[in-house]
Amino acid sequence: MIIIKLVTSCRECRKMKKILLIFLMTLLIFIAVFHDPVRAHDISYFHVQQHIHEDGKEYGKLWITFEDGFLNENDISLFVNGEEVSISKIAFSSSNQILATYDVIDGLVNIRQHLKRGYSAIVDEPLIPGDVYRLECIDTDGEEYSGEFVFSSMTNLPIIPSSSFRYFFNENGDLNWSWDSLTDLNPQAFSLQAYIMGVNETEKDTISLIIDVPLNGGYVDIPSSVLDFAELIARGYVFRLHVVLYTSDHCNRYHSRRIVMRYYPEAEIVMPCTVGNDSIGLRSEMGTIDKLSAVSPETISEGVNRPEDLKLGLISMSISVPVAGTGKLTVFLPLSLPEKYRWYKYGENSGWQDYSEHAEFNADRDQVTLTFVDGGNGDDDEAANGVILDPSGPGTSPTSVYKSSGGSGGGCFIATAAFGSGMERGVQVLCQFRDAFLLTNPMGKVFVQFYYAHSPVAAKFIAKHEVLRALVRCCLLPVIIVCWLVLKLGYIPVLVIIFLTIVMTSVASTILLKSMRSRWLSLLDTASEFFTR
Repeated sequence: MIIIKLVTSCRECRKMKKILLIFLMTLLIFIAVFHDPVRAHDISYFHVQQHIHEDGKEYGKLWITFEDGFLNENDISLFVNGEEVSISKIAFSSSNQILATYDVIDGLVNIRQHLKRGYSAIVDEPLIPGDVYRLECIDTDGEEYSGEFVFSSMTNLPIIPSSSFRYFFNENGDLNWSWDSLTDLNPQAFSLQAYIMGVNETEKDTISLIIDVPLNGGYVDIPSSVLDFAELIARGYVFRLHVVLYTSDHCNRYHSRRIVMRYYPEAEIVMPCTVGNDSIGLRSEMGTIDKLSAVSPETISEGVNRPEDLKLGLISMSISVPVAGTGKLTVFLPLSLPEKYRWYKYGENSGWQDYSEHAEFNADRDQVTLTFVDGGNGDDDEAANGVILDPSGPGTSPTSVYKSSGGSGGGCFIATAAFGSGMERGVQVLCQFRDAFLLTNPMGKVFVQFYYAHSPVAAKFIAKHEVLRALVRCCLLPVIIVCWLVLKLGYIPVLVIIFLTIVMTSVASTILLKSMRSRWLSLLDTASEFFTR
């Protein structure tokens, strides 16, 4: 009986072992198939991308986006081909991100997803197409995550300049925003997103509206029902606009400059400044704005009467008015300008000039109304043709009559008027001579200041008379030759050449005069003998 019981017991143990083994194998299969070590609802995506910015910056970047949870920043590691890659500037973003698509036909913003948290880091080593990157990280609950991303391509993306941004708010508070559209890109290979990002430092809150827009659209309308900008800005939010172009494989991203969005409800149009990242608004009081662009002061080499601090850059515009009529324009500024700032104009015909006499600031000095006359004050083409051209902006008074802009300085008014362009070789030679020799000594500076103070009037007169222009060109030719020789050989050799030329010319003239005198005397003697016969 005892033996029978032992045998039976052994059989039951073997059955239990089989059942236990089957259970364990089933459990392992279940874990392998269904277990997500990162809780799938936490991680949205992981990318390694090449970032290119409008200002020329270029670097690799790691992106990790969460819907919930937090990563341990000390436990984020990136590997390529089995070797760890150095990353830096790990940043955490806890923004209320609203992802949306824009329907160009219906003009509707369709909300499709909300994301809450993301991490980014700079990849300190160059990204190489074809490399496989592996991410390993641990969240604050101890959960591990690992994933792979193939950096498949390095693509040169086209530039969407932030200077092309134009926007305004309609009577309902809706935002209308446009930029230069892209018409020659394959929509299967590229995608475009418009970013509107707001930060409230007081409430420690951020809002990001990220909208997928068509490549060839070039605009987006944001109804106040999606974001009430007037109310949010009043609460202290500061919004910035930029566009992001990226390849469909998520390996390459282009970022435009981030422009501060200003709420000017009375402005007809708002545009970025070229200095800084702010915006200015404009409204035409008299006349119609046809063209509008921002001009960087760095593109203007003219140094005569150049203002010291062109704080917001220059605004270049074309305004249509009745022929010989008056135009008025109100400019809304992003800050109150101190009293030392005045309004300056620049034109190819008139150079730099203080236009404050025709610029009226409001009490807070955050608005200025400009008055122009077609063919007169403020019209750069100086023609009564129904079009006013006006590049201008706020700046401080120049400290000297001549101020270099960091390049080769300004042009020569009289030479430019005679030759028709400041880019002519002769004009460039005169400018180089001025910079290299006249502006390097006190006497030369006095001459240059005197010339620039009095030559613009003469230059305008010369430019209007073709015969006078030809005469001045002939007079300037020997001066240009001498200046060119001085630039190539220096002062002393040219002085020696001039001295020898004068001596040789004098000797030759003396010999020639003596020869001519003897001939004339001979002719007179011959004539005298003829008449005395």
